[in-house]
Amino acid sequence: MKRKEKIALRHFILSLIEIAQRERMVDTLEKELKAAAKVIATKRLLKILLHPKLAIEDKKLLANEALRSLAPSAILTGFLNFLIEAKMLSLFSHTPPLYEKLADLTLERVKVEITSAVPLNKEKTRRIENVLKNSVEGELKIETRIDNQIIGGIIIKIGDRLIDASLRGQLKRMREEMV
Repeated sequence: MKRKEKIALRHFILSLIEIAQRERMVDTLEKELKAAAKVIATKRLLKILLHPKLAIEDKKLLANEALRSLAPSAILTGFLNFLIEAKMLSLFSHTPPLYEKLADLTLERVKVEITSAVPLNKEKTRRIENVLKNSVEGELKIETRIDNQIIGGIIIKIGDRLIDASLRGQLKRMREEMV
């Protein structure tokens, strides 16, 4: 993506977030964008939508039909149509991660990734969240992952900080101390 395109997309997404905030749909739109990007990104569909000889109205109809099963919001449909009209649909695949990042910054949300060897129940996740709330400013956006290679314990990533309380991490540190 070229610098000018990145700047333009950033401005479009900030406007999109503003609209989503007014409609109280920031999180819903984030999910919609991710799902829509998967559909639009299929090689065949994207190739057709980017074809220069296909009329803009036909591109809009095709894109909207492809997304119909997702029941997209008017905000998503409008944004997609805007990108088609502006001949910038090729940037759509960059939209979900940038939207998520800018929405988190705008809403002062802190992304927390909790990795465990086995699924955490809701009670354990809630307890971890309560502990973290005291040490982090802003709303926590918790995502959980399973990685059986950590053997046991958890790894918590808060922004760019990493807290490794996994058995694998402890074994690694012990091995480094012994060498």
